[in-house]
Amino acid sequence: MLSGRAPESLLRTYHDEHYPAAANLIAFDKGWSTLMAPQLEDPEAVERYYVAAEEFTAGFLTEYKDNLITAGTEHQALASGFPVGCRFKSDIALRRCDAVTTHIGHEHSADGRWRIYVFAGQATPQDSDSALNKWAQWMEESEDSPLNRFTPEDGDRNAVFDIKAIYQQHYHSFDLFDAPEVFFPRVGPYKLQNLENVWTALDSQDIFESRGISRDGAIVVVRPDQYVAAVLPLEDTAALAEFFNGKLLEP
Repeated sequence: MLSGRAPESLLRTYHDEHYPAAANLIAFDKGWSTLMAPQLEDPEAVERYYVAAEEFTAGFLTEYKDNLITAGTEHQALASGFPVGCRFKSDIALRRCDAVTTHIGHEHSADGRWRIYVFAGQATPQDSDSALNKWAQWMEESEDSPLNRFTPEDGDRNAVFDIKAIYQQHYHSFDLFDAPEVFFPRVGPYKLQNLENVWTALDSQDIFESRGISRDGAIVVVRPDQYVAAVLPLEDTAALAEFFNGKLLEP
């Protein structure tokens, strides 16, 4: 909001999101202090309590409800491992440009950008009629796409949205530039192409399997604070456009 990208109404979401999270934290601290206060008859009780609450202390059990910047869960089955309203729980994949294996979430920076993960269907990257290629064409060319509506004309193409494709196919089965243009934003003073937005699943740890991603594909939108904002069908571009209505201001 301070950068001029979001409306003042965004501030109203803060209390509704954070009050329940704060109440849960206070309840956890009360339980923890109660456990620690008396002389322990079972020293391992502290360890068991902490291990049982491991995901809570790591921030993964905080869940924000449907509001201005968090959508509903009607399409949650398309990406069951990325619960809407919860912190983005990363997994490893392979970056196609340099064959580096790393967590896709480690690519996040505290830069205020939204992340849009495009999990491809089973069609090959070379298939011009695939759902992913049609989505990419819409995102790149349509006046309704959030990329065109909210990206400043004088800014980098990825100034507001960091858009990544994750394919199911082995990286030997396609060339990097078989992926659509939208995944190679031109950035910096010389408008060089960023090549780091095309990824593939691994045979040894398939992100589609481990995060419950539909083999038909899915869109996962992640807020700048790394909480999952929406899970949407790959084909439903109208739903993606509608999601960003009222959340960002056009430059």
